[in-house]
Amino acid sequence: MGHEQILPSLDSGDVKSAMYAYFEQVNAPTFSQYDFVRIDLNGDHLKEALVYVAIPYGRWCDTRGCSLIILRAHLNGFSLIGRFEGVRTPFYVSKKTSGGWHDIAFESNGQLYEEAGTYILRFDGKGYSRPLEPPYVFSRELAKTILLP
Repeated sequence: MGHEQILPSLDSGDVKSAMYAYFEQVNAPTFSQYDFVRIDLNGDHLKEALVYVAIPYGRWCDTRGCSLIILRAHLNGFSLIGRFEGVRTPFYVSKKTSGGWHDIAFESNGQLYEEAGTYILRFDGKGYSRPLEPPYVFSRELAKTILLP
């Protein structure tokens, strides 16, 4: 008879603690404001956190967009696996995977990256790396989830 593994549930307080520690690490205001969603990106039954940091505006955002921070979930907390600037909502988690992790798509107005369009973040074995350059056709039908519209 098999044993069912019961995984601990990280909650919003754990995301808050991880973000507070990150803000201190990068000398950012600890009063920074953000929204986040939790989704399992790698099929391990632990939900990663995709954190969209927007306030204070001059620190995390400008006319190009705001910062997206990707936190990997572990049994006892989170670790940083990606940080990107110039991200605009909505962003999407794709059904397509790279290295066992779901790709993430976002729009850019072209001021930070080479040109306006959809950029794809792919897992490179250690974290999410520099976005693939457009033109990249991303169909919303390929989206697993639409995040933070």
